[in-house]
Amino acid sequence: MDSSSDAALAPYLPALTAMLDRLTVEQVVARLWAHDPSLWYPAATTQARISERLGWLDAPLPVDPALQAWINALSSSHYTAILWIAVDAGASVRLWQSLATGLAAPPRLILLDTVEPQTVHQRLAGLDPSKTAAVCAAVELTPEVEALCDVVIDVLGLNTSSSKYQFSALTSSGSSLQAWLDHRVPYHFVAAPARVTERFAALTPLGSIPPVLREGPLERLQAAAEEMQHRCQHTTLPYNPGVWLGVVLGILAQHGRDILTLIAPWELQPLAEWIALFVGGSLAKHRRGLVPVVGEPMLPTTAYGRARIFVQLRLGTPKDMTFDEQTAALAGAGHPVLRFTVSTDADHAAQIVCWQVAVAVAGVILGVNPFDEPDTVALRAALQRHLGTSAPPTPPLRLSVNNPLWEEQCHAILTHPLASYVALVLYNERTPAVEAQLVALRARLGQTGLATLVVEPLRDPLYATQVLHAGRPQGIILALSGEHEHGRLDRYHRLTQLSAVRAAVDAAAWTSMGRTTLHINLGRDVVNGLARVYAALETCISDRPE
Repeated sequence: MDSSSDAALAPYLPALTAMLDRLTVEQVVARLWAHDPSLWYPAATTQARISERLGWLDAPLPVDPALQAWINALSSSHYTAILWIAVDAGASVRLWQSLATGLAAPPRLILLDTVEPQTVHQRLAGLDPSKTAAVCAAVELTPEVEALCDVVIDVLGLNTSSSKYQFSALTSSGSSLQAWLDHRVPYHFVAAPARVTERFAALTPLGSIPPVLREGPLERLQAAAEEMQHRCQHTTLPYNPGVWLGVVLGILAQHGRDILTLIAPWELQPLAEWIALFVGGSLAKHRRGLVPVVGEPMLPTTAYGRARIFVQLRLGTPKDMTFDEQTAALAGAGHPVLRFTVSTDADHAAQIVCWQVAVAVAGVILGVNPFDEPDTVALRAALQRHLGTSAPPTPPLRLSVNNPLWEEQCHAILTHPLASYVALVLYNERTPAVEAQLVALRARLGQTGLATLVVEPLRDPLYATQVLHAGRPQGIILALSGEHEHGRLDRYHRLTQLSAVRAAVDAAAWTSMGRTTLHINLGRDVVNGLARVYAALETCISDRPE
């Protein structure tokens, strides 16, 4: 954290100092690195579950001989493409994919991190099944993983006589994924690291891309992560970067600064996205935690409410100048601003360690268990029940933007006096044209003082569930869904079914929780539908209370 961060935190220094003193007395650092689960929960049964999820403290794990042999075999084989199935670890895999070199040379990596049918169809188009291998990286079998594996097995034409090296499972020994595959196709088992879940797996083979990272400076990444681990074991807490960041996040959240807004140049957007999904998925519990905002258009300083805390990721180059000026203005207006310089690939590894420790410490302060996600478990159980029956859940009543009730309901929701953020929940493909419409919507909503975040339940299901089902409730949910194309997507019927069931289960959960929600039918032309949403918002947004 840059020294320039301290001045912006001056009003909170008494509370920060008191918390540092408390954590020192409680020996939090020593207990954290000793894998002490009592830091987060007193009950023995919960502590046992937490203990099974603290393997990330031992990362980065060295590549063992068996894993290295598999990487070498996959990389030197005749396969020209690798399908990498990763859903819950999607954000960290996307981060490493953005950093890896040599992606243009075979084997080409194709990431399957979403169950959105159109996206999956496009990524699998034109493949030569005989020259394509697949890897499924998951701790357990989930509805999303099962649906993607079914599609890949079908596309590649795999059967009981296929080579086991064409499909690999990077998973825990004895996992439900392994048991399911035993009855589906021959596969090569690759042991995932023990006691690590996907969300905390960014520095392990489960959350990275071993066949691709072989081309990058892996040793340098490991060295940087280990150096940050050493710094985060410092018992003088103001000099411990992970603990200090965790205390800042926890204390500011307790003071009402719980909308974590990440500002980054495009080169650092994958890291910003990983931080947002990691923090949101870990700390959104029991109707509290932080609301992470990433990719939001920059707004005038006066448009930001008092619930914000800003994190600026810097390159350490002249490219930072514009963002530096904007965050300086924010700090001058009294907003807490934290700045991190991330100029090398190795700095990314260090940031991952720092944020992992910070989230663990913030969980202690906020009274939440960062390593569990009961709401996600419950939602996936509901998904599985409905997918296994012929009676899907009742879909939500979705208003067309041509419906006269749309403007009336939109006006009522956007004038809600307690709302501090809007979640644009997208159940369709996020194309560049769709993204342009989302940016326009976010900019217009932001001018009213509302923070905006885009949530994709079909791409980041764990994060979506924790933030929108378990997290801070003072938000408006705009559920945006268009009609999926059928016909040429017959092969992807299960994905289409899963998409519809997910939207229905989400809607039922939000209704039962009393969340302020508006379901919008975008029609077949999603881009045009979003443009109409913007126009309708424009007519009613001016009456929102200041």
